[in-house]
Amino acid sequence: MNASVLLMAFAFAQAAPESTLAMERQTHALAATVRMRIADRGVGTAVVVGRKDSALYLLTADHATDGPDTTELKFEFFSDGNRTKPAFVLQKAKAAIRRPIADFALLEVSIDRDRTVSILKLAPPGTASKKYPFEGLSVGCSDGAAPTCEKESVLGKRLALRGESEMAFFWQAEKSQVRGRSGGPLLDEAGRLIGICAATALGKGYYVHSSEIQAALKTEGYDWLWKPESKPQK
Repeated sequence: MNASVLLMAFAFAQAAPESTLAMERQTHALAATVRMRIADRGVGTAVVVGRKDSALYLLTADHATDGPDTTELKFEFFSDGNRTKPAFVLQKAKAAIRRPIADFALLEVSIDRDRTVSILKLAPPGTASKKYPFEGLSVGCSDGAAPTCEKESVLGKRLALRGESEMAFFWQAEKSQVRGRSGGPLLDEAGRLIGICAATALGKGYYVHSSEIQAALKTEGYDWLWKPESKPQK
C-alpha cells in the first residue's frame, strides 16, 4: 500500500452491525467518546483517555484539530439518557502532544473537579492482536451526529509512507470511514483503545496504530495513561 495517498475520513455512511463486544463496554465507549466541533470548518471525534484532577486528556486525529491553535475546539459530551443533545460542552483545549506524521494528538482541557466523565482505557504495549483479521469496534460521530458504534474487521498492521520520506504504522480495516469519525477510537475485543481513526484510502479505513500512540506517550511522560495504577474515573 502506498499510504502517501491516505485521505481524511470522508465516505458514504454505513449502518452499524451488531458486535460481539459486550454491550456494557460499548455503552462505556460511547460515553467516553465526544463530538468535536472544529471552529467553522466541521465536526470530528475525540475520546477521553485520562484525567488528573481538573485536567481531562483526549485523543483525536491531528488533522482534525485544524492546526496548532486548539483553543477554538469545542467538545460536546452526551449522556446515556439523551443522545440528541449534548449534556455539557468543554473548550479551550491545549495540545499536550501532536504527531502530524502518525496523525494523532493528545489534548488537555479543563473540567470542574466535581463533574464525572467516562474514560476509555488504552491497551498497554505488547497486548495488540497479531492474528488477522480480528474483530474490533469503531466509535465516532458519523456526519456530525452523536457517537455511534460500528463493528470493524481489522485486516492487519501497515507501514505507511507519509509525505516524501517519513513513515508511521496504521491499522488497516475493511471499511472506509465516514465524514465526522476522524479522531474516534478503535477498540479491541477487551474494550481497550488500540487506534484512532485517521484516513480512508482505496476503499479501506486506516487507524493510527497503538504502538505509535504508546511510543509518543512514553516519550512525553504520559505513559501513566495505560498503567494499572491509572484507574478509570467515572
